[in-house]
Amino acid sequence: MTYQSMHQFHYMTLSGLKTNKGWVSPAELPANLQQIGTLVAPVDVDGNLFDEYIVTFIKENNVGNSSEDKSLFTLQPSGYLKGNIGSAFLKFGPLVRHGKPVIYQYVGNFMHPDFFWMLVELEPVSEEQMDDLYDREKIIIAGCDPLSAYTS
Repeated sequence: MTYQSMHQFHYMTLSGLKTNKGWVSPAELPANLQQIGTLVAPVDVDGNLFDEYIVTFIKENNVGNSSEDKSLFTLQPSGYLKGNIGSAFLKFGPLVRHGKPVIYQYVGNFMHPDFFWMLVELEPVSEEQMDDLYDREKIIIAGCDPLSAYTS
């Protein structure tokens, strides 16, 4: 299956680098301004999730190396995105604060087709499931790689 034309999860941080608040890649921040990021995904003009997303994940190997792989997450009738990574079925949904999903535009300097859309912050349905995935299989969800998938 080819994943080239599908939307992706991205690892971003919320920043005020420019005059307006929005998402940037941590790779765009100066070393002294680094902060923890979060997973985000593009949404349509009405703020709804698309039907499918590609999720990039990293698996650490026993010898200190790591390998990258991808998985397809699909929108469920419940409104959550569900997919399989390693031996786990994971679900993500929009993070809601004050009754609204956390949605901002991308305000950095990289280019990617998803950055033409607004980006919603995602949260896993179960943080424990994410922790277990790392503890058992040494897998982390990385989002789209800014050094290979973004242009400036």
